[in-house]
Amino acid sequence: VVVRGATGATLAWRPVPDAVGYDVEVLDARGSVVHAAVTADTTLRLAPAATAGAAAPLEWWVRARTADGATRR
Repeated sequence: VVVRGATGATLAWRPVPDAVGYDVEVLDARGSVVHAAVTADTTLRLAPAATAGAAAPLEWWVRARTADGATRR
């Protein structure tokens, strides 16, 4: 889910069982990463500057990390 506002956007996703963190990447229309972050939460706030100048439309994905080192997309 993407919620846009005057001060940026918030990305939100459902929690993955046993996840200890999430790797998030936002990509532009060319597939270039325009923002990357690591979080333990299931939301990520993007300031307008995080994607300023990026070629629209933007896509994003989240990869969950578990305590044993496994990842799930």
